[in-house]
Amino acid sequence: MVWYDLNADGSRNPGEPGIPGISVRLIGHRTMSDYTVTGSDGSYRFSSLPTGGYAGVEFLMPDGYSCTTPGSGSDARPIGGTVAFAEGDDSRHTLNAGFVGGYQAGTPVAAYGWVRGTVWSDGNRDGVNDDMYGLTDIEVRLLDAGGAVVASARTEYHDYYTSMYLFGPLLPGEYSLAFTAPENYIFTDPGGDSYADPLTGTTAPFTVGGGDTIVRDAGLILSLAPAQSPPPGETNEPDEEIGDSKKRDDVDDAAEEEREEQVITSEPQEPDGEASGGPREDDDDGPDREKSKDQDDRHKPGEDRPKQGDD
Repeated sequence: MVWYDLNADGSRNPGEPGIPGISVRLIGHRTMSDYTVTGSDGSYRFSSLPTGGYAGVEFLMPDGYSCTTPGSGSDARPIGGTVAFAEGDDSRHTLNAGFVGGYQAGTPVAAYGWVRGTVWSDGNRDGVNDDMYGLTDIEVRLLDAGGAVVASARTEYHDYYTSMYLFGPLLPGEYSLAFTAPENYIFTDPGGDSYADPLTGTTAPFTVGGGDTIVRDAGLILSLAPAQSPPPGETNEPDEEIGDSKKRDDVDDAAEEEREEQVITSEPQEPDGEASGGPREDDDDGPDREKSKDQDDRHKPGEDRPKQGDD
């Protein structure tokens, strides 16, 4: 049994409720042998024990809960931030754990209610929790009928529930929830398994009765980052345009180099580009050479040059 210790004395008194949905692990002498979850009344059961005995039972505490003072009603002691351990042996087949929490109901009642749920990543965006990919560390706030925050918690991994939050014990009444989407996430469309409004992250009001366990889940989907606008005066041209511009620049550069290396002779050139004979004008310091050089200096790469001889 996992129960809520209303007066935190370590003993289970009449009227102190069992806690539903708590993950319980059966620990062998070396590894976890099995796990289960508590029912609506806080009870749990393992059908068989490991061969050779078992070391004990681990209880996973939801965010906002901790172990009560060890006493006659609780065998568990904390061994980590979210885990309590009750030592067992072959002669002990009943191990209980008492929890306490930050939220205490103001007025004792005959029966309390609970609200729990999960937050999952809705990869196919259909609003149905069919892949059980839970998201942890998601903030969930419990609101009363007037919209005031009653309690808050974060989702955590709990074996069977890959993401879980829990509120209670709650006085019967009207409540709602507010989920906070993390960065780069938005809520999926409601109507299937998700109860969170896509714009506000809140659920519609619901009524919690004595002995009820209300389940409210929320689905999240990755949102694409908005495209950045180009600076004023610039446009986002397709990559093909950029590539074509670069190719044109390369062609202009190659043409410029070819013109600079071209050899001018007084005789017709052979196909291989070498003169068949006669004096070479590039060895002469005459006016024609100076004119050709001036023309090269006046034109930038990519501009059309006047043809030789167009003086």
